[in-house]
Amino acid sequence: MIDLIHAFYCHDVGQGLELKKIVDQAIDACDDIQNIREAIYECKVLSETPDVCDDNRPPEYWRKRGLNYLERYVMIIVFAQYLKEQIPHRFALSYSAWLKQHWGIKRLLRNMTME
Repeated sequence: MIDLIHAFYCHDVGQGLELKKIVDQAIDACDDIQNIREAIYECKVLSETPDVCDDNRPPEYWRKRGLNYLERYVMIIVFAQYLKEQIPHRFALSYSAWLKQHWGIKRLLRNMTME
């Protein structure tokens, strides 16, 4: 799952690994609220080992929840890339227009799994 993020950003977006490190630092600085990377991992574990969970939710619940967190995580990294590219240009391109130019991001989101 995280390898997919590394592969996509290092190949398709360019400076993805550097941006991921910056985003991870921000997540770690705010982890008193929630650490999204840890939440993704916890959901993955709970989806694979339902006997560990005390609240009787099915594995599918945890898989969907984990994918939701993973999508948020990817979009934070994507937004960091947008900022890095657009700050020097004073945001000449809107975020939605920028996303349309980077159509591979939608493909990544569609093909994500908790594997």
